[in-house]
Amino acid sequence: MRTVPPGFLPRLAAAVVVAETRWGRLFLDAADNHLKVRRSDGTLVDLEAASSGVTGPDGSVDGEVALFSGTTGGVLKRAAITGLAKLASGVLSAAVAGTDYYAPGSTDVAVADGGTGSSTATAARSALGLDYHDGGQLRHAGTTSNTVLHGTNPGGGQTSTASISPNNLYLCPFVAPARGGTLDRLAIEIISGTGSVRLGLYDSTGPTDLTPGTLLVESAAIAQSGAGMVTHTLSQQLTPGRVYWVAVVTNAAYTIRTVTLARAGTLLGWPATGGTDPYWGVKVAHTFGALPTLSAPAFSAGGTIPHLLVRCSA
Repeated sequence: MRTVPPGFLPRLAAAVVVAETRWGRLFLDAADNHLKVRRSDGTLVDLEAASSGVTGPDGSVDGEVALFSGTTGGVLKRAAITGLAKLASGVLSAAVAGTDYYAPGSTDVAVADGGTGSSTATAARSALGLDYHDGGQLRHAGTTSNTVLHGTNPGGGQTSTASISPNNLYLCPFVAPARGGTLDRLAIEIISGTGSVRLGLYDSTGPTDLTPGTLLVESAAIAQSGAGMVTHTLSQQLTPGRVYWVAVVTNAAYTIRTVTLARAGTLLGWPATGGTDPYWGVKVAHTFGALPTLSAPAFSAGGTIPHLLVRCSA
């Protein structure tokens, strides 16, 4: 039987019989113009009321979301929001950038929310309280004044003191941090002695040759009498992961802070002949003055290891 939509039939006299069906007698009640069925058991069913259903707009876009309009549960409307969807107790709205989700380029995700609290690396390290140590990041991020110096020897967890002779150039390596950064200080701690000190920075020969190569920076002669920290200020951009060498030479015998041999790092490996001490750096004879050009100097094992210090400003 063909379905008759609600309100389609014209008004007729009361109880006009439309059809006899297996469910009962179908008729149009002129009192309310509703199509009804009188079942065989006498039950009267108003088909207009039972099939009123849900109404909505006349058209839609394929795949479009439908929403309830109002509170009757019988009217639908088209969803009109654009962007990321947000549900609150089942009610749809558009999520707000920077409030409901991270907005690239404009919002810094708080540490408590799993972010860094900053859009810059320097401020992020401070917010996270990161601390970088020997041979690694070379900067204490939580220190605003950046006054923390770090030893070049990656295994230098224990220091001592020892004497060094004048006119010897000592070089100790360190690995630039993965973030790169800018080296702004070279230093050595003098325990006793009177004279002058020169500090310098060498690049490594290349990615596969760790020996000291090009001289990048050197200080003038720095007079030092008695205990104190001898420093040289510089601004040297570091290549991430590259090996650099800090150098020192004096014109007088000094007692200096040293790295305990038993705690020396093994960045340069061990002698092939099975020596008992690892290579810690380079020691070559050099008359006090401008730092020399080096050509594949041999690594040194054993002896005195200067505790040379570096610092990154960023």
